[in-house]
Order: sequence, then C-alpha cells, then structure tokens
Amino acid sequence: MQAATGAILWIGSALDPLRALDAMARTAGYRDRNGIPAHLYAGGLHVEEVEA
Repeated sequence: MQAATGAILWIGSALDPLRALDAMARTAGYRDRNGIPAHLYAGGLHVEEVEA
C-alpha cells in the first residue's frame, strides 16, 4: 500500500516484506524494489499481511 494515498499497489504472495516489494516492483515492470520511482515512496510504502 502507498501510505500517503492508501492505494493498494499489489496483492500477492511473498515470503517476507522485502520480497513482497520486489514482487510488486517486478509486476510493475521494474527489476526490483530499488527501481521503484521515488514519488511512489512519498509518504512510505506499507507491506501488510492479508489473510483470506
């Protein structure tokens, strides 16, 4: 979730929060979380476990 707007950017499966950010970034076309543009980090990114 993008903390400043509350927008959910990705829902999927990952082993930990950093891998979740990497998976989100790859889905968006970036190599990994380091390629995510700075403006998406504005206000922070929040990784949260969702249980079905």
